[in-house]
Amino acid sequence: MNKRKKVTPAKSGKVYNRIMAVVISVLIILCVHSSFNKKQKMLNYSITQGKVIWLGTPSGIRVGPKQVECRYYVNGKPHQQTFERKLDQLKLGDCLEIKYSQIDPDASEVNYEKGPFTCQTK
Repeated sequence: MNKRKKVTPAKSGKVYNRIMAVVISVLIILCVHSSFNKKQKMLNYSITQGKVIWLGTPSGIRVGPKQVECRYYVNGKPHQQTFERKLDQLKLGDCLEIKYSQIDPDASEVNYEKGPFTCQTK
């Protein structure tokens, strides 16, 4: 005969709590590592212009703050990133100054202090 151990609700709750603690710990470690990694990449950076191609608020699972999506070029190769929108006066087609990593051009950030400007064709 096959005997099974009976799992009580109290034991089940403890197991769930331990699993959740491990999952949350792993997520925190990954977030800290990702942030540190991006900061390291941004030590050697260059500047380019990025054209605003989308303005909005994410919907569905990704509900969050207003966002802006920019397209910029590094050595003729297009890159596209979504950033938190920190200026309300942005319009589609505006340009923003983009600071990108020379190691990984997808690691980038917007210089909102400069503000939007008219795109310069190259």
